[in-house]
Amino acid sequence: MAWTAPKTWARNDPLNADNLNTFIRDNQAALRVDTEDAKAKLANVHPAYLSPLLVGEAVIGINQWLSITSTSLVIWHANCKLTFTPKTDKVLFGVQFLFYYTGAGGQSDFRFGLQKGAANVSLSHTEVVGGSLGSTNELYSISTHQDLRNDEIGISYRAPVSVTRAAEVTISPTVKVKSGFTASLANPSAMILTALDVGAYE
Repeated sequence: MAWTAPKTWARNDPLNADNLNTFIRDNQAALRVDTEDAKAKLANVHPAYLSPLLVGEAVIGINQWLSITSTSLVIWHANCKLTFTPKTDKVLFGVQFLFYYTGAGGQSDFRFGLQKGAANVSLSHTEVVGGSLGSTNELYSISTHQDLRNDEIGISYRAPVSVTRAAEVTISPTVKVKSGFTASLANPSAMILTALDVGAYE
């Protein structure tokens, strides 16, 4: 069915059967995409463009004080992880959670990261809300010039992570603290982890 350019109506223009058939019936038919024809065209498109970007998501309920005193990067808890199978060779991994930071004296100094399997992930292109990138493998949660001891702190960051296409992978958020301090996930709360396939869009 051919498309007809829409008519611009003026006051007192008559509305007749021919107009209704042309501008409503026929133009609607022209806009309709035949399902089988669409499937044939889409068959030539890379599957990564057709599938949903979200390939992994976890909302981890926190119902106990999960505390870290390590001065080197460690995962929060064995359950704080996301296991998924990527469709491309890169994902955008996102982390959100609330935590408390306690200790005596000195400015706050805590950093976060990601671990893929047993290896730390480079965070050189990380986006972080409420903080800044500290080095290639770690990021500051909040400026260390702020003294936020004993306050609830929200952290959200996203980082591109190289993965192996179609191979299951586990990624976990990590944390380390200044000697003598403790970081604890807020109880009760939740940790939200997401993985978006972005390799096809580079």
